[in-house]
Amino acid sequence: MRLRGAAAILAGTVLAVFLFRLTIVRADPESHWSQQFAPGDPAVLTATAMREVGLAAAARKNPSSGTLEKIGELARKSPLAVEPFLVEGALADKKGQFAVAAQLYREARRRDPRSVAAHYLLADLDLRTGDTQDGIRELADLARLVPAVTIQLAPAIAKFSHSPGAAGQLRNMFRSNPLLERPVLSVLAQDPFNASLILSVASASPSTAGPPAEWEEKLLDAMVAQGQYAQAYSVWSKITGQKVEGSGVFNPAFRRSNEPPPFNWNYPATDAGVAEPENGGLRILFYDRENAILAQQIIILPPGRYLLTVPVATNSGNPQTLAWSIQCLPGKSKILNLPLSPTGGSGTVAGEFEVPAQGCAAQQIELDGNAEDSPTTADVQLGSLTLHRTGA
Repeated sequence: MRLRGAAAILAGTVLAVFLFRLTIVRADPESHWSQQFAPGDPAVLTATAMREVGLAAAARKNPSSGTLEKIGELARKSPLAVEPFLVEGALADKKGQFAVAAQLYREARRRDPRSVAAHYLLADLDLRTGDTQDGIRELADLARLVPAVTIQLAPAIAKFSHSPGAAGQLRNMFRSNPLLERPVLSVLAQDPFNASLILSVASASPSTAGPPAEWEEKLLDAMVAQGQYAQAYSVWSKITGQKVEGSGVFNPAFRRSNEPPPFNWNYPATDAGVAEPENGGLRILFYDRENAILAQQIIILPPGRYLLTVPVATNSGNPQTLAWSIQCLPGKSKILNLPLSPTGGSGTVAGEFEVPAQGCAAQQIELDGNAEDSPTTADVQLGSLTLHRTGA
C-alpha cells in the first residue's frame, strides 16, 4: 500500500524512533554518580530510563520490566514529564492500538509543545494510518523545531504529496515554513509526472527574481530527457513568466538574465574556453585546446526552411575554429553547421537550414569550438542572432 510504504521513510519500527530521541535528550554527565546517590530523582530517572529505552530500541527489543517500572515511577514523581507518554504510546502503537497511541502522543505534545519526539512519533503514526493532513502538519512543526532535519524530511513529505488533500497542505506548509519548499520540490522534480503538482504548490513568483531554484532546472532537465519538449517549454514559460517571441530563439541578444536553461542560453563551464554576455552581445575566448560547447539553447521550430544570421567581429585568432550548429532532437542529427568566418574578419555570417517534418520535435542550437592541430586563441565578439523562416 502506498501510504504504508512511504511511512517506512520515517522509521523502520516505532520504537526505533527513540534513537532519534536520544540525540535530543542530553544525559547528565555525572549520571553514573547521580544513579548512586539520587536514583529516584526525576532528572536521573529520565536520563537512565530513556537511555535504556534507546538501547532496547537499537536492539529491536521492547523495554525491560525494570525500565518500565522506572517509567512508571517517573510518571508518578513528575506528572508533567513527556517521556512516560511517549514510551507508553510507542508500546501501544507497536501493538496496533493506534487510537490509544495517538492520544498518548498528543498528551505528550500538549505537555511540551516543543517536544521533537512527540511531533516525530505523531507524524509517523498519522502518515501510516492515512491521516495525511495531520501527518504533514506534524512534519512541518518538526522542521521548524529542528531546521537541520529539513533536507532529511523532504523525501517523506514528497512521498505523500499525491494523497487526497495533500496539495493544499503543502501550500500551507510552504507559506508557514518557506525553508521546506525548495528541498521538497527538488525531490518531486526528479519525476516529470509531478510537473502539474509542483506548479500548483510552488511559490507564484517567477524565477526571474533571482537565480533558478534547483527544482526548476531538475524538473526541466527530466522532462527534456524524456523527450517532453513542448511540455517542458510550457513549464519553463510558467516558471519564468516569459515567452519566446518571433524567431523561436529566446534572448537572441545574449543579455544577462536569470531565466533558466534549456530555453535560455546555457554557457557550459569548460577549460577549453569561455562565452559570456558583454556589450550587448556575446564575447568568446576559445583556447583551441579541445573541442567544446560554449553556448547552447533548446528551441522548438515547426517544419520548414530557415535562415540564421549573426554579426561577427574578430579581435584576434582564427574565428573558423568556432561554428554555430543546429541539431534535431531527440536524434541529434545535424541540420546546420555555420563557421564564423566573415570576410575581412568582421561582418555577418549566414546559413540556411531545413527542419524536417519527422524526427525533429525540437532543436538544439549551440556554439561549438573545434580544436585544430596548431592551437591559437580566438577572441570573437558576436552580435544578436537573427532567425527567419524562409519557406515551408
